[in-house]
Amino acid sequence: MKKALGILEFSSVAKGIEISDVLLKSSFVDVELLRHICPGKFLTIISGDVEEIKEAIEKADKSEKRLVESTIISGVHEQVLSGLKKRPLVTNFNAIGIMEFSTVTSSIIALDVALKTSDVNLVRLVLGNGIAGRAYFIINGSVSSVEEGVKSAKDFLNSQKIIHSVVIPSPSKLLLQSL
Repeated sequence: MKKALGILEFSSVAKGIEISDVLLKSSFVDVELLRHICPGKFLTIISGDVEEIKEAIEKADKSEKRLVESTIISGVHEQVLSGLKKRPLVTNFNAIGIMEFSTVTSSIIALDVALKTSDVNLVRLVLGNGIAGRAYFIINGSVSSVEEGVKSAKDFLNSQKIIHSVVIPSPSKLLLQSL
């Protein structure tokens, strides 16, 4: 059974840690990621049963003005979960698609949509650190699949959250080695 993912992005590191403690003590969820991100923000990503995730996020939404953004992704794609833990190994690149976002939450939502709606694979997921709290991902596949994934993600999200997106056919091997 696929997990649900809950994402909470706070504008304060201390408040993010405090609310995360409350959520973890009062809900039956697993921690996927707890960490600070730039600039002075905190990211909490939890997984588990949809109802448990909903309950946890509702507690944070009701009590917290420092919550920048939150969401629940039901049946999250397994590559999103693996991308949170490690960098996937991909060796064949017909085309890559890069999408950059103003919030981490929007990036994860868009990645899930791209993976579910097209035949692409995750190459890299970068969440907030060292890039002013922004986030981006890189996907790969055939040119048409990458274009479809990027378009699906763009159509699903509020365009104000997307900083830039691009599809690069036949990317340079030197570029790929340097990413």
